[in-house]
Amino acid sequence: MATIYTRPEEYDLEHGEGEEDITFYRRLIQRFDAHTIVELGCGSGRITVPLAEMAEEHDLHITGVDLSEEMLGEARQKVTQLPTGCRPRVQLVLEDIRRFQTAAPVDLVIVPCSTLAHVLELDEQLAVWRSVARSLRPGGRFVVDLTMPTLAAFADSMATPPRVLVEMDVDQESGDGVHRLIRYKTTRYEAHRQRAHVRFLYDRFETRPDDEARAQRYVSDFESHVYFPRELELLFLHTGFEVEHRWGGYRGEPLRPHSRALIMVGRTPGPASPR
Repeated sequence: MATIYTRPEEYDLEHGEGEEDITFYRRLIQRFDAHTIVELGCGSGRITVPLAEMAEEHDLHITGVDLSEEMLGEARQKVTQLPTGCRPRVQLVLEDIRRFQTAAPVDLVIVPCSTLAHVLELDEQLAVWRSVARSLRPGGRFVVDLTMPTLAAFADSMATPPRVLVEMDVDQESGDGVHRLIRYKTTRYEAHRQRAHVRFLYDRFETRPDDEARAQRYVSDFESHVYFPRELELLFLHTGFEVEHRWGGYRGEPLRPHSRALIMVGRTPGPASPR
């Protein structure tokens, strides 16, 4: 498990206050008229908890699944801050998403924030898709949210001899100005395996009342599977889904060559439902 997933406070700081994907999932729940929802890889509850804020008004029941006890601990703490009527409608489960299956069929399963990039092997990916298919009611949806691959970003690591560039891709401050997190990134890509070896170097700065800035540095490494659109579509089709939507962003933009996001919605066979 990457180091950042044992540091929920810094994970939240890393992602900042951007709510574009949160707004997207809130609208999607209403668009699909979904009432029972599972989020795989829910982490610190960054998306789970804002969705749960809608639970009482829209009659939602939300299950968040994650493999990190530290991240789930943060999510549980956030759930305690929800309105009283929403708290009982949220369940958090410590489980590997490759093995998780619901006890009763649900309307919607979502996997935000490129979580599926951590599922590296084909047999493991098929296990996730099949488990989700078994967990959904007829006509239920599976939403996969990934980063669109950018081959230009991998080009240096595929050169001869290979080069690895260092990129500063995150610089976030907490709302109170006390904490600042800077993230540097290197990526080495193996084209024959569609595998990205990602190394994040974090610098966290904390400003004390005496104005002395204290810094902490650590490295978080992980391997990532790089999905391509046709491959993603085949995973849906092979496991019995109809591909209902292909989007290149959180506003429903069409998928294009320079899209930053790769969002695909699969639907299980069954009666028609709202779109």
